[in-house]
Amino acid sequence: MLLRNIYPGRYIVKALGVLIVAFVVSFFAPVLFGFAMVALLLLAILLLFDVVTLSRYQLEIDREMGSRFDLGDPNSVRIDIRNMSPVTLHVEVIDEAPVQFELRDNQKNLVLASGASSHLEYTIIPVVRGEYIFGRTHAIIQSGLGLIGIRKQRKKRKKVKVYPSVTRMIKWDTLAVNNDLTKSGIHLRRKRGQSSEFDSIREYVIGDDVRHINWKASARHSNLMVNLFQDETDQDVVCVVDTGRNMKLPFSGMSLLDHAVNSTLVISNVVLRLGDNIGVYAFGEKKESTLKPTKRVGQLQRVMETLYNLKYDYRETSMQDFAILQRRHLKRRSILLLYTNFESEVSARRQVPYLRMIARNHVLIVVLFKNEEVEAMAENKYNSVETNYQQLLAREYMDEKKKIVQELRASGIFTVLTTTGNLNSDVINSYLEVKQSHLL
Repeated sequence: MLLRNIYPGRYIVKALGVLIVAFVVSFFAPVLFGFAMVALLLLAILLLFDVVTLSRYQLEIDREMGSRFDLGDPNSVRIDIRNMSPVTLHVEVIDEAPVQFELRDNQKNLVLASGASSHLEYTIIPVVRGEYIFGRTHAIIQSGLGLIGIRKQRKKRKKVKVYPSVTRMIKWDTLAVNNDLTKSGIHLRRKRGQSSEFDSIREYVIGDDVRHINWKASARHSNLMVNLFQDETDQDVVCVVDTGRNMKLPFSGMSLLDHAVNSTLVISNVVLRLGDNIGVYAFGEKKESTLKPTKRVGQLQRVMETLYNLKYDYRETSMQDFAILQRRHLKRRSILLLYTNFESEVSARRQVPYLRMIARNHVLIVVLFKNEEVEAMAENKYNSVETNYQQLLAREYMDEKKKIVQELRASGIFTVLTTTGNLNSDVINSYLEVKQSHLL
């Protein structure tokens, strides 16, 4: 067992190389054979001394990390090392991170005095949901002569699940609580006095609707007072996620499906904050996942679990399946936020009739994604024939995308064409606009 934990040091190869040369030369100069044997015996004694000495040294190793990781966000992993031996140690620390991440910064060389502590810290940005396994943490103690190293390891392995980003959800939740949504591109166009739920009374200011002056309150305060109203609550909002092959396209380091998953968690939290019911439907060629809209305690956790378990479907999704799904499960008129992607005008036209059918019963908001790489290609200036041709194709692609959006809007369907960076703010804006328009 001890031999399995012994590693060659930085000088052992050089020492063995010198001995090999000495023995070869001794064939031609026999007088050197005795010196070579003495050197070999001395090296063996030094190796035995290092093995016995290093095996007695002790390290305290601990790994600190979250119980789950956030999709698409930096997640910190920290390895703490403490020298429990009476002498200074040279230690190389290596952490077995999941192979999917292909890390190069998960090892470090340390010099630890007796009783001293140090750490190795690195960051992981997962781009795919799922379960990842962290292996052992290895600490190799180098001998003072540099001949060998003894491995000490933390044998416990750990499984970590990558969930939709809670970090992003908390960011938007903090903005909502502090009424700072406008700082992230949210346009709060609150229409005072145009909804049915009474909110509060305040002094009249120029621009308020005179029809909502509260004359009794005005008499009591000797100032004009006006009634304020808030948007209706308890409306049903359903985030619908297409899991078909078009959603597997990689944008900004993650697939469109995973961008949609992160956005769904963010919008779910905002919807619950505003007093509405939230549900999640996901559909593909062969399978579907449904979470009925509600605002019961624990709904956000159920949303997260539903999103975590979503898988790709490698066929093109038919909106006919979505039409059947909503007729089966949605009996109440709802706001539907559909995350999908059409890469050609032909594929979009095949789906428009089904989207119109859905829009008759619900307020449908279709969320489409811009291809930022193609747009960058279309805007750059090139000189060669090949690059000019690529630019032409990019512009044709962008024109086709605009036509898809125009056709959907002409059919009476709310359509959002956005980038992955503006996804959350654009979707929340669309939800608030529909909510404040009282289209339900």
